[in-house]
Amino acid sequence: TRPVSRNAAGVVVALLLFLAAPSHLLGQTLSESTSSPEERAAAIRSIPFNELTDETRAKLANVLNHPDLYRRLPIVAIESDPDLYLHLVRHPEVVINIWQLMGISEIQARRVGDYVMDASDGSGTTSRIELVYGTPNLHVMYAEGLYEGPLLRNPITGRCVLVLRSDYGPGEDGQTVVRNRLDVFMTVDQRGIGMLARSLQSLVGKAADHNFVETTNFLERLSQSAEENGPGVQQMASQMEQVDPQVKREFSELAMLAHRRAQHRLTAGLRVDTARPATPSTTESPRETPLAAAPSTSASGGGPSVVAASTTTARPVSLERQVAPAPSGAGSME
Repeated sequence: TRPVSRNAAGVVVALLLFLAAPSHLLGQTLSESTSSPEERAAAIRSIPFNELTDETRAKLANVLNHPDLYRRLPIVAIESDPDLYLHLVRHPEVVINIWQLMGISEIQARRVGDYVMDASDGSGTTSRIELVYGTPNLHVMYAEGLYEGPLLRNPITGRCVLVLRSDYGPGEDGQTVVRNRLDVFMTVDQRGIGMLARSLQSLVGKAADHNFVETTNFLERLSQSAEENGPGVQQMASQMEQVDPQVKREFSELAMLAHRRAQHRLTAGLRVDTARPATPSTTESPRETPLAAAPSTSASGGGPSVVAASTTTARPVSLERQVAPAPSGAGSME
């Protein structure tokens, strides 16, 4: 009946835990979502299978060949410092910890490997998310999820492949505009729930659309906060307790770098090169090219720049006015 159907739909969406995000809508939606066979085929073609291991190819193929749900979510363009954006995409636990500090989410995330993260929504859904391929323009993720809760008799398990395409271009006043496109492939192991997911594709898809738009806009707001108040963001980073110290340090440095780039644009009128992030271009997989510590170049075009804490007085960072309540779990997805 309705309560079980709503929960089942929520379970399917909850496998995409890191899509759940709180934020005020800021970016620009360039196109609506679609589930067309043409876009599905194009998304599969964009995956560099020849650069993946046999094991990874097999895992992806099991989902890509017969998904219970495929959807290309709305394409969203945001303004963001490119290196800070890249760091947040590769370390979603940073964003989740910020939500926790703000008191607006019960999602928990814990990194268990260089490219693997465990996540829980606090309502019975747990996921393991693996980054299997990554360049500044393309990230491919594989996730496995489990739901155990009082409303369903048996556990529900599922798998998901996410293909994130990021394109960088010039915006106003030297800003970088990042165009985000996410293709989602999902399969549910229990046949009955898989059929339900297909029948409720519109409902499930709209929830995923909303969460993705909210997520990308939160990234924009966070980048804006770093540009306007880098020392304050550094101060906030020092309070993170659920993030690896090295990842936290890199986030803090990149936040201050974004701040200094913004200040440089204001004072010198310099239009920075926004063709792509300062990270070296590579087609190598994450297994071959470490993704955790992407070097950045200074706004003046120099070599790698690691920015220490600024002597500028830190102001408290306030994002509350820009956020909406985060989805609280499967039961909240309508």
